Amino acid sequence: MRRRSMRSAGRRAKGRPCRPGRTLLVEPDLDPGLVAGLRSRGHEITVAAEPSVFGYGQAIWQAPGGGYVAGSESRVDGAMLGW
Repeated sequence: MRRRSMRSAGRRAKGRPCRPGRTLLVEPDLDPGLVAGLRSRGHEITVAAEPSVFGYGQAIWQAPGGGYVAGSESRVDGAMLGW
């Protein structure tokens, strides 16, 4: 498995519009200004009627200097624990 930092993954995708015929489905509570900005950059956007069609994100990242950074969406029951 190829490991890539979250920052490099974001840089790689930055400024690249969706391929023609591919639509980005976004959650209904996403800021309308953000949706408009994505559309103005060439992205094909569809706003979902219900947020229930999306999964939930949880991540753990091992920092290069040691330690971990973790996050979980507030709408699920995930939690970060350490010992």
